[in-house]
Amino acid sequence: MSVIPPTFLLIRHAEKLTWPTGISPGPLAKLNYEDDHQLSSKGLERSHALVGYFLHRQEMLDIYAKAPLAAIVCQGVNPTGKGKSERPKQTIYPLFEHLALASSSSFAINASAAAAATAGTGYVSSLGSDHTYHPSRSTASLMNNNNAPVQFLEYTKAQFGSMVRHLTSAPEFSGKTVIISWSHQTLPHLAVALGVPSEQVPGKWGKRFDVTWVISKERELKQWPQRLLFGDLDDGIKLKSGGASGQIQQETLALLGGGGDDSEGDEDD
Repeated sequence: MSVIPPTFLLIRHAEKLTWPTGISPGPLAKLNYEDDHQLSSKGLERSHALVGYFLHRQEMLDIYAKAPLAAIVCQGVNPTGKGKSERPKQTIYPLFEHLALASSSSFAINASAAAAATAGTGYVSSLGSDHTYHPSRSTASLMNNNNAPVQFLEYTKAQFGSMVRHLTSAPEFSGKTVIISWSHQTLPHLAVALGVPSEQVPGKWGKRFDVTWVISKERELKQWPQRLLFGDLDDGIKLKSGGASGQIQQETLALLGGGGDDSEGDEDD
């Protein structure tokens, strides 16, 4: 049976603490900066605003009507490498928690890509029959197609290639929707790896946290402004002539081939 390409909703993790002056720090300040790997207060605000965004925004409901939600994915923490940021998970996990509370069905939590690749593993959370009615239950049913399990998956940057292969080939994602929360450094690479022509992909996210990239089953990229918090803009990220550079295409091939070792290089934020 052929696999129908999923619809992907890509978001950057929500806001982190910024430099007090609002300007780029000098080398000495960078040396003294200690990243706590957590969302800022505004980031936490966005993470909870995203619950209503993905549950009730009409453009999202239109997507789920054609391609029900199958999985919520985030970039996970690498316990041994540089990828220590908890922000991607903190950004999207409130949505999963809300879905679990809004439905009486079971929701499978796979704590790692290895668990995701092995059927029958992972932690399964079930809500009992005495669960009371929640006003978002009907929306949750629409999102996950008659209460089919929605998976929560974590992958480190080093597992980039296995993640892409799993999400694009596994039958459980065929024709469904997958939400991904990731760090901005490799979001352009992820879009390219998922089949979007590089000329459609902005090379950098800059300071934007307020955009959703929608990748259709036809592998077309659309940018939807979230319009959730004060200061959010009404347009997408500017696309420079030619889109993502040849360097990003080469780096994407390296990531797909297992070259995404996050034990070296700059910290993903």
